[in-house]
Amino acid sequence: MWYLLFFKSERRKIVTKIEANGDDPKLLLMEMNLFPPLNIELLLPSSVRRSGIMVESDMYFCYFKTLEEIGINVRQSTLAKLHYQQIEKVNCHDNILKSQIPNILVLDGNLFYSKELNEYINYVRNLRSLGAKILVDLPDCYLTKDGLAQIEFWQKYCDLIVYHNPNIPSHLDDSKFLLWPGFPLPLTHYNYSWELKVDKLLMQGSSHRQRSLYYQGAVKSNLPIVGQHHNRLSVSEVSNTYLEYVEKIKTTKYIFTNGYLNSRESIIVGRAFETLASGSVLLYEKGSKLSTFYDEYSDYLPIHNISDLVEKFNFLIENSDVSSRIASNAKKRTIQLYNSCLFWNLVFSKLEFI
Repeated sequence: MWYLLFFKSERRKIVTKIEANGDDPKLLLMEMNLFPPLNIELLLPSSVRRSGIMVESDMYFCYFKTLEEIGINVRQSTLAKLHYQQIEKVNCHDNILKSQIPNILVLDGNLFYSKELNEYINYVRNLRSLGAKILVDLPDCYLTKDGLAQIEFWQKYCDLIVYHNPNIPSHLDDSKFLLWPGFPLPLTHYNYSWELKVDKLLMQGSSHRQRSLYYQGAVKSNLPIVGQHHNRLSVSEVSNTYLEYVEKIKTTKYIFTNGYLNSRESIIVGRAFETLASGSVLLYEKGSKLSTFYDEYSDYLPIHNISDLVEKFNFLIENSDVSSRIASNAKKRTIQLYNSCLFWNLVFSKLEFI
């Protein structure tokens, strides 16, 4: 088509402008208004179950908003329901005929564990036979037998796999895989200044990966903590909407989290990427290879144990100039190298739309 040739010729100009205006995400969007006129369907749940209650899906919010920001026509699939293991009983073929066939279908790799997986796959096959490209995001893929089985399974049904775990072997076919530190982040993450943030340590989220031990150590050391770890019996700290969750990160100067459990069950959690983008200081337990994307001590502080967390936090509090510099470095690096416009530019390029 004519527009494919046009966008290929314009792509180099766009990337050059991005590099020149890399500090301002709004300028990035202005320069990326030449994306091809695509229709994208999201087979992602708008809500997910966390710690026993339903909350807004971060994956759906990020994919939908970033596509909306660059002017792409995006809609939620009629097969997407409130959480991963429910599916609307519709005839897949009739569903396709009743709606416009999307150029790209985006789906959650965790559907691999759904009881209705076969029905999802039938829908994917039908769309693919009609010319749609299939993108799968693997949000929590470990370097385990089960995790690698996910990759092998989705390779048979999709055109591109987005994954976020640098621990996964690097021999994967680059043309079919895209390694990215988290979900594509909308502009809402970047719009809060360092001076307005509170001088406290946010330790929020579930108690997975021994986070509760870090929390208890911080409490014993009398660190000024915001938030608390929750479980099924204590969900008062769970944010119902994704923006509420992001607001807590943006308004706090220091955030601790981790994605490490052992050498095989280790991932970069989404909160780490969101913190780095928001201009807060990330204190992150070593083991998840976050250094694949960011520089230790320049963009974030690696944490080895509880006493290391206490020592480094106290240092940051006493040296606010160092803290602000680390936060600024991380935010600038995120905007320049991992902004949503570049993410979609890579996706559309790999899927041969530009």
